[in-house]
Amino acid sequence: MAVVNRCAVGIFPSQKLLDWARQHDLDVDAAGVREPCLYLIPDYETEEEAEAILEEVYEAIFEAELDYWHRDTGTWPAERTYRCSASGSTCASTP
Repeated sequence: MAVVNRCAVGIFPSQKLLDWARQHDLDVDAAGVREPCLYLIPDYETEEEAEAILEEVYEAIFEAELDYWHRDTGTWPAERTYRCSASGSTCASTP
């Protein structure tokens, strides 16, 4: 059996993301916002390494989160920078 060293990062939607979802009449209560969406990222040793990894993968995670909420990419926020992504969600990671 092969061992794959990965860490999980849990993404909780922030109030900013919930407000965006409500603007589009999405039922945020039915979407299970109390449970995080989990993503696997490469293993890391320090918080600085974790931050560097998140900077590399934020766009894919942010777009996956937006797609989960609403498939129409035309309604997605135009600004999808790392800073915007970080302010759009709360992230909890475990090595």
